[in-house]
Amino acid sequence: MHRTQVLLEDEQYQVLSSRARLEGRSMAALVREVLKAGLENATPGTGPAGRLKAAKGVFRVRATRGRDHNLVLYGGK
Repeated sequence: MHRTQVLLEDEQYQVLSSRARLEGRSMAALVREVLKAGLENATPGTGPAGRLKAAKGVFRVRATRGRDHNLVLYGGK
């Protein structure tokens, strides 16, 4: 395990603190569970790195030019 420091909004802290207290466990354990669930449910390939991988080879198509990179990467102009 690694130790890290995270800044939470007041509301986030209150919700996590209350839930941890109600469930009789530490906030750290709850945060790890919430992060794990969030990461497992995340759709791979939706971030910038995923879009770059999806765009691999697209510029070999003659109709696509370098100036079209924003359209390919971000789906817009």
